Formats: sequence, structure tokens, C-alpha cells
Amino acid sequence: MSRATHRLREAALTLGAIGGALCFVAAFATVAFGVTPLVVESGSMSPTIRTGALAISRDTPAASLRTGDVVRVKTGPQTSVTHRIVKITQRPGSATLRLKGDANDVPDAQIYTVRSAGIILFSIPFAGRVVAAASGPIGLFLLGGYVAFIAMILIEERRRKGPRSGGARKATLTATALLIGGLVVAEAQPEPTFAAWTDGVDVGTSTLSTFTVPVPGNFRCGGLGVASVQFQWNAVAGATNYTLHYGSGGGTTMTVAGTSQTITTLISGGTAWVNANQNFGSTTWTSANSNTRNYTVAVVSLCS
Repeated sequence: MSRATHRLREAALTLGAIGGALCFVAAFATVAFGVTPLVVESGSMSPTIRTGALAISRDTPAASLRTGDVVRVKTGPQTSVTHRIVKITQRPGSATLRLKGDANDVPDAQIYTVRSAGIILFSIPFAGRVVAAASGPIGLFLLGGYVAFIAMILIEERRRKGPRSGGARKATLTATALLIGGLVVAEAQPEPTFAAWTDGVDVGTSTLSTFTVPVPGNFRCGGLGVASVQFQWNAVAGATNYTLHYGSGGGTTMTVAGTSQTITTLISGGTAWVNANQNFGSTTWTSANSNTRNYTVAVVSLCS
């Protein structure tokens, strides 16, 4: 083997090992510290966070949020908005946030009621595009080709020096790290987050008034059964749908079209409440939380 080929092989093994290790570190940080990688897909947080940056957020209870924090707030199952808190109203177990992008002239039209939000710890310029590409089809295709290249090195090392040689062991570890790392990247794709633009409007003689989505009234346990509980609430005029929170600390959510939902499970329990959602074209407004119910689902279900 020529010296140039040997150096190329060693460089490939080293880069592969580093890449696999970084994947492991990222997966560990996500689980151990509750952080979430975000790819910023718009520029209203410039120059603090520019388009294409990779932002790292950590889920934080509403009681710990402060004015001036840059936070990520969920707006859908796979979408969120990342803006700065300009006004916060604390409530028992939740907070109402008014957000504004650093590059925007006016705050967001939507008021966000949250029990927790992701505080942005730091951001890395341009890294979001790289991570998004690496976790997409092209990135995984290139990863597969790289693993195949490492496998060829492994086969050659085993043929020349045996399975216990230093080169064979290094190639085996690198291939394993890359394969597991690739699975981690494919499974835990970074979430896109939007630093959305808001524009001011000129007002002439028209009269503008504020609007708040009404809270669903009389949230209750409508029925208890064996391994099931049914939640019911009063309809809100104009509501597009409702978000039901249930489970431990209300940490599980479900979008419901009507005014009742049955949860069926063997043994479970927690706290439940509901929000009303009203769609206004490109944005959705959400009401404050309804009253809460504590419940237990088992052979004999209970609700209070």
C-alpha cells in the first residue's frame, strides 16, 4: 500500500470515528438535558439568529420564563416559531406570551399560552443547513457510500493482516459508529422553526379592536368506564378545533374536532384540560386553558 493511500485511509477512518462520536454526543445531550436542535428557516430574528442557523433549545417551565428570553413555541405537530418574549403574564401552571422578532417592527399577532417553552441556549450560523442536509435522503445516501468505503477497508485489513490487527479493529469501530450514528441522525431529524416576519399596517379611519379566543367552558369528565375516561366541554363559537391536554402533567396533546374525546388505556392517569383554536388564514389563535380535571384510568376509573 502506498503512503498516499495509507494516509487517505487513515483520514477516512478518523473522520468517520469523529462523525459517529458527534452523533452519540448529540443523542446523549438530547436525552440527558432535554435539548432540541432547530433549523431556523426565516430571518426575523436577525442579526441574533440568521436564516439557516442551527439553534439549540431546552424545554423550560412557564414559571421560569422571563421577558427578553428568546424562546421556541410550538405552533403545530412539527412546526414552531422562535421569537423574543416582549411581554409575559404568569398564571398558575402556565404563562401568556407576547413575542416579537428582533428584525420585526411589531410583535406577533398571535398570543401564545404555554405551560413550557424552549429557551434558545445558543445558535451556530449556517450549521442548520448542514444538519438538515445530512439527515435528508442525499445525506443518508452519502453516509451509506462512506460506510461501504469503510467496509472495503475492513475487508482489506482482515485479508492482509487478520481480524485482530489494529487497522481492522479501527475500521470495525468506525463502521459501527457510523452506522449507529446514521440511524441516530435519520431518526432524530432537527425540527424546522420559523422566525416569522410581521408587518405593520397603516390605519385610516377604520376602528380596530382586540380579539381573544374564548376559553371552552365546563370542562368535565362526561363518562367513566373500565380502562377509559371521556372528557367533554362546551363549544366555542368560531373554533376551528380544540387541543386536549392529558396524561402526566398534561404532557400529551390531541387535536379534537368536536367537544368530547374518550381516552382508552389499561392503567393511566394525570391532569387534563382543553384549549380552543381558531384559524385566521395563515395563523391560528389559541385560547387560555380551561379548568382542569385530575383523573385515573384503571379497572375502576376516577375523576375529580
